[in-house]
Amino acid sequence: MARLRPPVYQKTMKTRREWAEAHLNRTYEDWTSAL
Repeated sequence: MARLRPPVYQKTMKTRREWAEAHLNRTYEDWTSAL
């Protein structure tokens, strides 16, 4: 039986979108230095 995915709430969607937009122009080097 397939597992159900948890619902995505409006607040969570907004937070994730803002984070993604803030990090949109990061380069590969930026990401590797963050890890």
